[in-house]
Amino acid sequence: MMTLLEIVQGVLSTIDSDEVNSIGDTTESEQVALLAKEVYLNMVSERYWPWERKLVSLEASADSTMPVTMRIPESVNRIEDILYDGTCDEKRFSPITYCEQYDFLALVMTFDATLDNTLTYYLKTRVGDVTTEQQLLCKNDAQPRFWTSFDDTYIVFDSYDASIDDTLQTTKTLSWAESQPTFTVLDNFVPDIPNQFWPLYLNDLRVTASVNLKQAVNAKYAADLRRNKIRLQKSKWRENGKPKSPNFGRT
Repeated sequence: MMTLLEIVQGVLSTIDSDEVNSIGDTTESEQVALLAKEVYLNMVSERYWPWERKLVSLEASADSTMPVTMRIPESVNRIEDILYDGTCDEKRFSPITYCEQYDFLALVMTFDATLDNTLTYYLKTRVGDVTTEQQLLCKNDAQPRFWTSFDDTYIVFDSYDASIDDTLQTTKTLSWAESQPTFTVLDNFVPDIPNQFWPLYLNDLRVTASVNLKQAVNAKYAADLRRNKIRLQKSKWRENGKPKSPNFGRT
């Protein structure tokens, strides 16, 4: 484990630059710190990382006109499994089944809108800067069984129980999700990297700094980087040979 200052000091030594006592001491040390952030974010975006996974709750819409929609938290990169507590106060969570978008639409549009237990609502979806509305149906007398997302921002469920809650509730959700990585450009910040990935990260940063700041390639660290990548290919977080769940979240 190394602080960002220690990382910057090591890279500056590698590229024969001036020593510093703080990231802000020189323009070059600040540039290395920003490259350290860039390399880190690029690295964690390339694969599924076990240490970035945690349990989170979805955000309730708090809008009774869209009772079966919930928002993915900003701190989440990808939603995997979702559980919902369909009881009043027993805390009994049940898994909700993911549906592909077409299958979800085919399911909910078979509901009979003339029945009292079926609600018609307008789903707002956002793709980029464009927001659209689509009329959908949901059941209002049962706990959710299926979910999907149409825009990587909102989760949509097939039903809710209006006799218990006006909308699906944050406190009644649990989701296994990949959190959004963070990197703070401060001397004492420590990047969240498992021990076995530190050589890969440091070599990548050394090579990147050499190219960007010195317009030269350090052959030794470039070779080390290639070996690191080859050796860690088998360390990808996989289950049954493929990612466990669909990528719904921010990237």
